[in-house]
Amino acid sequence: MEYQQYIDSNGNTVTIPSTEDIDTTTSIDYLMDNGYGHVKGHINSADVEALRSIVEGMPQHFKVVELGSLYGASAVTITLLAMEMRKTCDILCIDMFGMHNQLETFIQNTMDFSNITYRAELFDSSFQYDGGLIDLYFDDASHIEAPTYRQLVYWSKYAKNIAVHDYIAAWEGNIAAVNRFASERALPVETFTQSSVVLMEL
Repeated sequence: MEYQQYIDSNGNTVTIPSTEDIDTTTSIDYLMDNGYGHVKGHINSADVEALRSIVEGMPQHFKVVELGSLYGASAVTITLLAMEMRKTCDILCIDMFGMHNQLETFIQNTMDFSNITYRAELFDSSFQYDGGLIDLYFDDASHIEAPTYRQLVYWSKYAKNIAVHDYIAAWEGNIAAVNRFASERALPVETFTQSSVVLMEL
């Protein structure tokens, strides 16, 4: 398997499988079936079903912030799921978009959806968010314990729910950060069958 270096939203260098070399490169059949099979991402069919359950629990109109948006597959998936349920959503995607053609690809992938906006910037100590309360914070960024924990703490000031992608042994930093955050607040961590997505309700 080929690997590439990814500069995440905290400026950390993360090694990930090359998108072209993983079997979920088109974000599985869901996006394909909905006309967005060209949108590459690191989610699988079980993750889509986890997101479906999460969207079902959202209000009729909900606001999402996603940190670590890559090419926009998750944002497009959430939007399509909301549309299926006759819901609407606004999604703010935050990423450094530091890989070659990443931002251009993200814009092309999300151009059909006016509800998806983005901020191309580093999530660091100078980052400021002034968009008000959100229904869901979706973390898919650093995958390293310390920055992920800081991200969860920061966004918990705004979010009613927090979802984290890649809560698996391969990304032990995510597990450690989520477990620490949840333990300190006595929050249950909801898991979904065969999915690496977890959910915490604040």
